[in-house]
Amino acid sequence: MTDLKVIDGDREAAETVSQEAAETLNKKRRSQSDRERLSRAFIELEPDICGLVRAGELTSLAEDQGDDGLLTFALGQFQKMAEDLKQKYYELYRG
Repeated sequence: MTDLKVIDGDREAAETVSQEAAETLNKKRRSQSDRERLSRAFIELEPDICGLVRAGELTSLAEDQGDDGLLTFALGQFQKMAEDLKQKYYELYRG
Protein backbone atom coordinates (compact mmCIF):
# COMPACT_ATOMS: atom_id res chain seq x y z
CA MET A 1 0.00 0.00 0.00
CA THR A 2 1.37 3.43 -0.88
CA ASP A 3 1.73 6.06 1.79
CA LEU A 4 -0.61 9.00 1.59
CA LYS A 5 0.91 12.39 0.85
CA VAL A 6 0.39 14.74 3.77
CA ILE A 7 -1.03 18.07 2.60
CA ASP A 8 -0.86 21.22 4.73
CA GLY A 9 0.72 19.32 7.61
CA ASP A 10 -2.48 17.36 8.39
CA ARG A 11 -0.63 14.22 9.42
CA GLU A 12 -3.33 13.06 11.87
CA ALA A 13 -6.02 13.06 9.17
CA ALA A 14 -3.72 11.19 6.79
CA GLU A 15 -2.96 8.57 9.45
CA THR A 16 -6.68 8.15 10.14
CA VAL A 17 -7.43 7.60 6.45
CA SER A 18 -4.52 5.18 6.16
CA GLN A 19 -5.70 3.24 9.23
CA GLU A 20 -9.28 3.07 7.90
CA ALA A 21 -8.00 1.78 4.55
CA ALA A 22 -5.98 -0.91 6.32
CA GLU A 23 -8.99 -1.95 8.40
CA THR A 24 -11.17 -2.17 5.28
CA LEU A 25 -8.56 -4.32 3.54
CA ASN A 26 -8.32 -6.64 6.56
CA LYS A 27 -12.11 -7.02 6.65
CA LYS A 28 -12.14 -7.96 2.96
CA ARG A 29 -9.39 -10.52 3.53
CA ARG A 30 -11.26 -12.05 6.50
CA SER A 31 -14.47 -12.13 4.49
CA GLN A 32 -12.74 -13.88 1.59
CA SER A 33 -11.11 -16.34 4.01
CA ASP A 34 -14.51 -17.12 5.55
CA ARG A 35 -16.04 -17.69 2.12
CA GLU A 36 -13.21 -20.03 1.14
CA ARG A 37 -13.53 -21.99 4.39
CA LEU A 38 -17.29 -22.35 4.01
CA SER A 39 -16.92 -23.34 0.34
CA ARG A 40 -14.51 -26.12 1.28
CA ALA A 41 -16.89 -27.24 4.02
CA PHE A 42 -19.79 -27.39 1.58
CA ILE A 43 -17.74 -29.47 -0.86
CA GLU A 44 -16.71 -31.84 1.95
CA LEU A 45 -20.36 -32.36 2.94
CA GLU A 46 -21.59 -33.26 -0.54
CA PRO A 47 -20.91 -37.03 -0.34
CA ASP A 48 -22.57 -37.20 3.08
CA ILE A 49 -25.63 -35.36 1.82
CA CYS A 50 -25.88 -37.65 -1.22
CA GLY A 51 -25.50 -40.70 1.04
CA LEU A 52 -28.25 -39.45 3.31
CA VAL A 53 -30.58 -38.94 0.34
CA ARG A 54 -29.84 -42.47 -0.88
CA ALA A 55 -30.48 -43.86 2.62
CA GLY A 56 -33.84 -42.08 2.61
CA GLU A 57 -34.68 -43.66 -0.73
CA LEU A 58 -33.77 -47.12 0.57
CA THR A 59 -35.86 -46.53 3.69
CA SER A 60 -38.81 -45.65 1.50
CA LEU A 61 -38.22 -48.77 -0.60
CA ALA A 62 -38.16 -50.94 2.54
CA GLU A 63 -41.47 -49.43 3.61
CA ASP A 64 -42.99 -50.05 0.17
CA GLN A 65 -41.92 -53.72 0.37
CA GLY A 66 -43.59 -54.09 3.75
CA ASP A 67 -40.46 -55.56 5.33
CA ASP A 68 -40.66 -54.37 8.94
CA GLY A 69 -37.23 -55.72 9.86
CA LEU A 70 -35.55 -54.04 6.91
CA LEU A 71 -37.50 -50.84 7.55
CA THR A 72 -36.41 -50.74 11.20
CA PHE A 73 -32.80 -51.30 10.18
CA ALA A 74 -32.98 -48.69 7.41
CA LEU A 75 -34.52 -46.08 9.73
CA GLY A 76 -31.82 -46.72 12.32
CA GLN A 77 -29.10 -46.28 9.71
CA PHE A 78 -30.79 -43.17 8.34
CA GLN A 79 -30.93 -41.63 11.82
CA LYS A 80 -27.25 -42.43 12.46
CA MET A 81 -26.22 -40.94 9.12
CA ALA A 82 -28.28 -37.79 9.81
CA GLU A 83 -26.65 -37.36 13.23
CA ASP A 84 -23.18 -37.91 11.73
CA LEU A 85 -23.92 -35.32 9.04
CA LYS A 86 -25.11 -32.83 11.66
CA GLN A 87 -21.96 -33.31 13.72
CA LYS A 88 -19.69 -32.95 10.68
CA TYR A 89 -21.59 -29.85 9.57
CA TYR A 90 -21.02 -28.10 12.89
CA GLU A 91 -17.36 -29.15 13.00
CA LEU A 92 -16.77 -27.72 9.54
CA TYR A 93 -18.82 -24.59 10.17
CA ARG A 94 -16.96 -23.71 13.34
CA GLY A 95 -13.67 -24.36 11.62
